[in-house]
Amino acid sequence: MTLLHEFAGGASDGSGPRGDLTLSDSTLYGMTGQGGVATPGEWRHVIAQVFAAKVQLIVDGKLALEYVDPKPVTNADMPGLIAWSEGEFDNVRIYAGGVSGRKDVPTKEPPNEHRTERRDPVPVRGVPMIRFGGPLFGDQSTPEKLITAARELGYGAVYAPRLDPENEALCQEYGEALLGANLMVAEVGVWTGLNVPDPEKRGAARAGVVRGLRLAELIGAQCVVAIFGAQHPQRHSGPHPDNFEPRFVEEGVRIVQGILDEVQPRHTKLTMEMLPWAVPDSVENTLELIAAVDRPAFGVHLDPVNLINCPRRYYDTGAVLRECFEKLGPHIVACHAKDVVQDESVFPIHLNETPIGTGRMDYATFLRGLDARGRDVPLMLEHLKTAEEYAAAAAQVRRVAAEIGVGLGYAA
Repeated sequence: MTLLHEFAGGASDGSGPRGDLTLSDSTLYGMTGQGGVATPGEWRHVIAQVFAAKVQLIVDGKLALEYVDPKPVTNADMPGLIAWSEGEFDNVRIYAGGVSGRKDVPTKEPPNEHRTERRDPVPVRGVPMIRFGGPLFGDQSTPEKLITAARELGYGAVYAPRLDPENEALCQEYGEALLGANLMVAEVGVWTGLNVPDPEKRGAARAGVVRGLRLAELIGAQCVVAIFGAQHPQRHSGPHPDNFEPRFVEEGVRIVQGILDEVQPRHTKLTMEMLPWAVPDSVENTLELIAAVDRPAFGVHLDPVNLINCPRRYYDTGAVLRECFEKLGPHIVACHAKDVVQDESVFPIHLNETPIGTGRMDYATFLRGLDARGRDVPLMLEHLKTAEEYAAAAAQVRRVAAEIGVGLGYAA
């Protein structure tokens, strides 16, 4: 006889299975009369989540069970709660999306009809969520100080610190500390054009991206964000009529392929900054670039404001976002958060970046699209000047998230 599973409770736990039993890999699933440990009189905070075929049970902020159903139920329209013996339920709530990071998720306290204080959300490891973050201020000279700065801001993701990939031990120390603190490293930014007219600058940009990928691999960053390049004589990402010429694009693709073939990253992805006047400037153009590069380590960094380059896109940013998620969704590894506004005093049209909430970017659609990925995706604030401006932008994103019931992951 082979012992398939052992429960932590009494001698009869796991005996007398009821109903159908399902064997999946080496695990036998079914219902038993008893199982597990529960302390009488002690309340537990329990979250049950269903992501398509995946079912997760989180108890007191820890992932206790995860199961992928080979034949998931698709027509269920009613949840059910069963309490064996003297069990009770309190503060039962039902959400349309994942609850991790919500400000209104109750804690594991016993019922109290006079309790009015709103508690912090329960952080859950292993549950897919939007990892919200932005730049940090103050001393980040050690992993501990960086983690403290992120926690003070309630961030679940950070930009990669400026480290030398030649110092592998230090990079790995930061990476391990951030992972242990439940913080995601969103990106390593290498803001220089790969395919530019000046050969010396082109070589320096290539070396910088190689260096960035090595840092990203050591520290565990989601991606490196680089710039495909432009034919502008002074600006590595500037507007120029030759930016979309096939010969220019083909040369840029060869540069990207060469970098990926040299580094061969296993964890991180190389992505190109979206631009309104250069490759990639649209969903279609991005798909063409993915196909041309044809490397598994090439991904998409979604910066929707950079795609807003005409009135039609500006007036319906929700449609732009939906197209991005529909066609680029599997390739998206990280995102930037900002906003866009039209200067109506200028003719024919002039678009500016603006603080989040003062422009037309549809953040409800943005957050819903990210939440639907079913995996951790960082959403990073950028291009503001002061800590106060970033705090205001973060508050606006969190307000929209709370209104639509989408959770933003944070450090704990």
